[in-house]
Order: sequence, then structure tokens, then C-alpha cells
Amino acid sequence: MNDCVFCRIVAGQIPSTRVYEDDDVLAFMDIGQVNPGHVLVAVKRHAENLYALDEAQAAAKLKEPDDKVAEAHARFRLGQHLLRVGQADEARAQIAEATQLHPDSWAMWRQAADKDARGLASGPAFWTRVDALGSKPYYPRPDIA
Repeated sequence: MNDCVFCRIVAGQIPSTRVYEDDDVLAFMDIGQVNPGHVLVAVKRHAENLYALDEAQAAAKLKEPDDKVAEAHARFRLGQHLLRVGQADEARAQIAEATQLHPDSWAMWRQAADKDARGLASGPAFWTRVDALGSKPYYPRPDIA
């Protein structure tokens, strides 16, 4: 479909940084990423929306999170909400619990880290973890095969 931005990216008509590709999907870096390393995954066959995928096609590519990861995401989102409504102490507790349940999530870990004057993750523990990456990528390569 010519007017679909995802179809145009898949066809190579719009440049993208591809991080994974197979017969069914293309994963590429999000140009409007809020968090570094954010990747979008598009099906190669045009679909009007996520609900237009048949069940077998969706099940082949989308994996359900285990209970700990699901709880971590729920606590993280609750923590974000609590921050917005001014309940910083409870928010920090929820985000800290989320990072314990899902320690591989940099997004959650950054939110729990100490902040500098600009509100960005900082402090010795944060920089120790960043330095430990060395030349490794921020996130492991996605397993979407």
C-alpha cells in the first residue's frame, strides 16, 4: 500500500536503520525514540492495524511476557503515574520493585537511578553500569525470529 509509511519503509522507499529482518517482519530503529535503543517491528505484508493480523501470524512473532516481567511493567507504569500526581515516595518504591522484577530493562533501571539537576539518570551506580557495557549494545539484539 503506497500511502502506508510502514510499507514504504519495508520497500526501502523511506530510509531506516534495520536491526532485524526475516520473511515476515522488519525491525528498525525508531527515529522518534523516547528511550535510546527503541525499535519498531513492522509486518512485511500490509495490515491495517495489529488486529488485522491473523492469529497464527501474530502468535508466531509476539511472545507473552512471563509473570515477573508483566508485574514489573505494571509496577513501572504505576510508578510513572504516581510521579505525575505528586506521590514521589510511593512512585520510587514501585519503580524500584519493577527494576528488581525485571533487572534487564534499562528503561526501568534509568527511572530508578539517581538524577542530576536536569532530571537525567546519573550518579556513581548509574555510570558504573553504563561503563560496564564497554562496546556492547545498550540492549541485547531482539529475539524475534
